[in-house]
Amino acid sequence: MDTKKRNMMIGAGVAATVIIVVGLLAVFGVFRRFNPEGYVKAVLDQSLKGEVKAASQLMAGTTEEKLYAQYESGITSFVKNSITSGAEMDDELQGKYVELCKKVFRAMKYEVKAAKESTDGGYEVTVSYKPANIFDNFITKIGEENQKLTEKVENGEYRGTLEEINSQMQKEFLTNAYTAFEECYKSMEYGKEETYVFTIVKDAEGMYDLDEAQISGFITKILNLDEIQG
Repeated sequence: MDTKKRNMMIGAGVAATVIIVVGLLAVFGVFRRFNPEGYVKAVLDQSLKGEVKAASQLMAGTTEEKLYAQYESGITSFVKNSITSGAEMDDELQGKYVELCKKVFRAMKYEVKAAKESTDGGYEVTVSYKPANIFDNFITKIGEENQKLTEKVENGEYRGTLEEINSQMQKEFLTNAYTAFEECYKSMEYGKEETYVFTIVKDAEGMYDLDEAQISGFITKILNLDEIQG
């Protein structure tokens, strides 16, 4: 075989190899365009609904199990920080609060809209949502419950030492607050549609990231907590 024919065959072989490699890379997503809308939806669905499959496929270095554990931890922290204010309670009541809060989060109404590429290579993604009034009503009911407890104290309906009375009051308050929270969930209504803009940052290595503070900010908005907190 002459040199010219051999070089042609080698060249064709290299070209075929390159085509195969590029094809495989495309299949595995190396050259797949980043989908900012899909990314934001996956993050929100993981944070609010515990749906982790899409998020696990988009986020490097994690698993569905880790993401679901993160979701559970986030719900538990929300209950302690935003509902029961860190008050101690038995595991059964704590679990009931967590499960009800999951239902509340899953009932949130939002839709990922358009994404706009930023000058720095990141994206701004607009999400429409309808704020829920559950915590507006819950705060009102908590005020009523506080008034009832105050009246019972004034009427001398609690017995025991100061520590025992405080323990009785706290247990009763948390139990009744759960009932009120459940009632607010069942009668929950939604306000007019609003929008929230997420900013996705692209780092020096070409990786995309969504700051957790933005997720917290969105939860605050969709639950109308900013209006309650003033």
